Amino acid sequence: MKEELNKNKILTGDCLEKLKELPDNSIDSCVTDPPYGLSKEPDIQEVLTKWMAGEDYEHRDKGFMGKSWDSFVPGPAIWREVYRVLKPGGHILCFAGTRTQDLMTISLRLGGFEIRDVIEWLYTSGFPKSMDISKGFDKRAGVERHIIGQRGVPDKRNGHGRAYGSSLFAGEKTGTVIHYIGEPTTELAKQWDGWGTSLKPAHEPIILARKH
Repeated sequence: MKEELNKNKILTGDCLEKLKELPDNSIDSCVTDPPYGLSKEPDIQEVLTKWMAGEDYEHRDKGFMGKSWDSFVPGPAIWREVYRVLKPGGHILCFAGTRTQDLMTISLRLGGFEIRDVIEWLYTSGFPKSMDISKGFDKRAGVERHIIGQRGVPDKRNGHGRAYGSSLFAGEKTGTVIHYIGEPTTELAKQWDGWGTSLKPAHEPIILARKH
């Protein structure tokens, strides 16, 4: 008689609390997209000192979503729990931010994992986190830009500055904020038109680690 395959089971609740309920050596692999910790830069020496002492680091700031849980990368204590439930030889795929990948990797190492490799998820366009330098100069000068166009198709039924485009699902409509295109006004703004404050982050690292 063939052995029946176990069916998938979905557990609902706080993932950190549910993680504690899982038996040791019971999970084949873990794929997770944890907080990247893209808030104000912490005192790295303080972070590492606490981590090396086996303590949690409490970040005193909020993340980019304005939530405390999103303010910093998960500490080693969380990864030790993941390590506990994984079967020997089990792997974890952990998404990370380009700016905090180093801290995520250290945290995984201190949690017991062996770092095996990094997978790069490549994008055709970068995340819109860069500030437009040209717009910054015009704003600082206190001048308004002449609107020369807009992106998005306005819908007269919506009075809140939203536009709608067709979705892939049978005539559904998805809302998209209208973006107005302004022309640089000051000389400095014209010189710096098209420049931004950061590199184009067109990739997302995924850390591949293994339980011994």
